[in-house]
Amino acid sequence: ISGLAGALSQKGVQMAGGKGRSPYLYTMELGVYSSFSLLISMFATKNGRKSLREEGGIFKHWTPMSIIPIAVRALGGILTAMVHKHAGATRKGFALILGLILTGVTQSAIEGESLSADELMAMALVILSSYLHLSYPPMVRVP
Repeated sequence: ISGLAGALSQKGVQMAGGKGRSPYLYTMELGVYSSFSLLISMFATKNGRKSLREEGGIFKHWTPMSIIPIAVRALGGILTAMVHKHAGATRKGFALILGLILTGVTQSAIEGESLSADELMAMALVILSSYLHLSYPPMVRVP
């Protein structure tokens, strides 16, 4: 499902109206849709209605520091939309996988543990598939 979401997001920011649309506006639209679906679920579920009736409501346990994860997620959404617009979902996926490989190798080196056979095989397959994709890119169809 993540790949489908990435492809749809990339299409949304790259192809709308020729030049594409603003990643900032796209991220705000997704935020509004997400907020709307969250509000619906709060009124539609028993636990959601219960949290609305409690003293303090849904913000009962919030502090000024609670805004930090919200701001970080918002900036992450904007960054993701910008990556989809300028690099595409496929390159973002390759970068993510490379980051996971580097994290695993670094963690293994720091902790002094060797990588398992499964991890080494997965790493080899990812490197091979990345090489094949970059060496033989999909052909562009000419209309």
